[in-house]
Amino acid sequence: DKAKLAVGKAFPKLKNRCHIWGGGKILDFLAQYPNIADYYRHFLTSGHVLTALYDHFQNERVELESVLNFLISRQFSEQQHTKLEQAGSDADTRPGIHKLFIDVPFEDISRNSSSLVLSTLMNASARSYRLDKAEPEPSRWRQWNQHPSRARVWFIKGGPGQGKSTIGQYFSQIQRASHILNNEDFPVPSVHRDTASQIKEVAERNGVWTNTPRIPVSIELKEFAQWFSQRKAGEPKGILTYLAERITQGIEQTVKVGTLKRLLRMQTWFFVFDGLDEVPHDVKDRVANETRYFIEHV
Repeated sequence: DKAKLAVGKAFPKLKNRCHIWGGGKILDFLAQYPNIADYYRHFLTSGHVLTALYDHFQNERVELESVLNFLISRQFSEQQHTKLEQAGSDADTRPGIHKLFIDVPFEDISRNSSSLVLSTLMNASARSYRLDKAEPEPSRWRQWNQHPSRARVWFIKGGPGQGKSTIGQYFSQIQRASHILNNEDFPVPSVHRDTASQIKEVAERNGVWTNTPRIPVSIELKEFAQWFSQRKAGEPKGILTYLAERITQGIEQTVKVGTLKRLLRMQTWFFVFDGLDEVPHDVKDRVANETRYFIEHV
């Protein structure tokens, strides 16, 4: 009342047209019109800033969880059966990969040695591959470090139907099964949790189970090559951009390259690049270069 009298004394025409808002009404108004809140942002209190930061990190956490659920839970369901087309099978009913897989021998020509693929790959995956500037550079050290049981990168060469894809698929399923069984809250149906238990039982029997799993990502190079060839000049064509678009379609939520980069720093990973021999010759070199750049720099 005193404010209205003061206004009426100074500006009689505004006496009945002025109103004093409380803090709650102002906040409701700013929430309804965020563009006005942005204009007066320098007047906001630290509480508003902290709330905005909290909401931002909560949204980011949901996004990260959605990506991990897609790469582990959904892919576990899609990759649980064998792919036997190249091995000559046309059966409609496909067995679970853990019921069919047999560890196969490989030969390391450069070292004139041989061993079993999956058990050696498990040894390699147990190491940390974070870049360490203090590591020595002499060729003997590099040669030791590139042994299949310690190598950061494997290149598997073989004929159609000899099990190249199955190796990466089964290794990835073991990683996913371990993630599911180590986290009771992981969002998977009970039937998939039962399958994960079966995979664990078989893997433990063969000495290839892990309790410190990596997050597996499988990339079909033939599909990447098709996406790559459709990109316009000036558009990014890297592996991360492809993955971001693929995951965006899978979870129906926009995933940015920056989100994937944060995840790569936060977790341990296993990438499978499958089917180089199926990539058309006109883009094979460029696809190989993009893959190599990802391996060496991301």
